Amino acid sequence: MTTASSASYAAIPQLSEYSCSKAAVLALHETLNGELRHRYNAPRVRTSVVCPTKVSTQMGDAMKEQENQFLSPTLDAGWLADQMVRIIESGLSDHLVTPHFAHMLLPNLRSLPDYFRWLVATVGKTHETITDAGNAIQAKTYKFVDQLDKAHGLSSS
Repeated sequence: MTTASSASYAAIPQLSEYSCSKAAVLALHETLNGELRHRYNAPRVRTSVVCPTKVSTQMGDAMKEQENQFLSPTLDAGWLADQMVRIIESGLSDHLVTPHFAHMLLPNLRSLPDYFRWLVATVGKTHETITDAGNAIQAKTYKFVDQLDKAHGLSSS
């Protein structure tokens, strides 16, 4: 089970590191899946990837709420975990993009013309997702983690 993100398909301003790492996670998943099937002849080894939009986690809570929760809902972390367990228990591979409407749009987004990607970003207001207030929340969190690392002698500085 690989956990990627909708950011694997659609980069959000001020989340460049996150978007790049999630795109890499999706590529790693796809490469692993291809190697298992074609190089190692192991088609019965199951691989699944989950690409959710905003989830009610510490990071998700720091992101701006969208006005239209129908188009951009905040997914419950427990619900998402249940979906992941359901996939594992099914014994089948899956590529879950949530919420439901996103599975038709996001995986195809990169193949669409630039003006269409601009339209999706503008309607979805993804340029407003990360705010200075949200960044301040994240900075406090990371500062706290850095303090814990220093206390345990794990600081890289």
